[in-house]
Amino acid sequence: MKYLVTGAAGFIGSNLIDRIVQNGDEVIAIENFDETLRPASSRRRWHRQLGNSPQVKFIEGDLVDLPLPDLLLDVEVVIHQAATPGLNPSWIHFDRYLHNNVLATQSLAQALVKASERPRFLVKRVVHASTSSVYGLLATGDELEPTRPISPYGISKLASEQVWGAYAKLIPADLITLRYFSVYGPRQRSDMAWSQFIEAILNDEEIQITGDGEQTRSVTYVGDVVTATLQAGNSDRAQGIYNICGDVGISVNEAIKTIETLIGKSAKKTYVPTRLGDQARTQGKNKKAKTELGFTNSTSIQEGLAAQIKNALNERS
Repeated sequence: MKYLVTGAAGFIGSNLIDRIVQNGDEVIAIENFDETLRPASSRRRWHRQLGNSPQVKFIEGDLVDLPLPDLLLDVEVVIHQAATPGLNPSWIHFDRYLHNNVLATQSLAQALVKASERPRFLVKRVVHASTSSVYGLLATGDELEPTRPISPYGISKLASEQVWGAYAKLIPADLITLRYFSVYGPRQRSDMAWSQFIEAILNDEEIQITGDGEQTRSVTYVGDVVTATLQAGNSDRAQGIYNICGDVGISVNEAIKTIETLIGKSAKKTYVPTRLGDQARTQGKNKKAKTELGFTNSTSIQEGLAAQIKNALNERS
């Protein structure tokens, strides 16, 4: 199997590349090392650790500028992970979100149309990584719930979904959208809540909790997300939109207690006003993913957080 993966050095993308290599498959890995949210140092460190694997062709560049039709030849599955995530920065850097989330997606869609006219076009499925943020304040239903994003980030991701809808009849491949819910685990971005909680407790620093800490998240371990993504890319049944989410919600306060127990230290906490664009509750329904993809949440919250803490400690050594 040969894949093309965009956003290859990101949190989910890098875990995905590792799994593809472990499975013995080939991959064209594309990454632009964008620094809108944070320095690219950790992503470049993973790239160096990848070494010169013969299974991976690593390409640094912007999807808007790369010769994508040429790169898509002989590829069987495209997994589009590239995007700028994050709620708060999207209010300030919306131009970057439009470029990296919408224009980049449109460039990939156009490239697929052009590549499909060539003899060596083999793409069977295109898997697009989206987010529960497209649902808005409450993400508590199935894939038929109305989409009402309340942040520029959510707007950009919904727009990227709609790009694929516009190109659907022009691309001779199955188009699949996965809406990820609160992904956590090793290599989670440093700006994400659980990474911040872990680092703060390890460093005896104060944790700022937005709101009362009782907002809940339908969290999903990155290893389970990777499995679901590959299941979608290799399933003859997959079509349309899928919620990829955990079965059990956990509040921010409960998550901090779990991290305290696993680390063996108490957190220093302070509560601050809720951020603009924050979701109050996410508890998606994933029956469709379970039925059609075989998706399962095989990793408990305790196991997943333990793995994330272990990774954080290893990066310190």
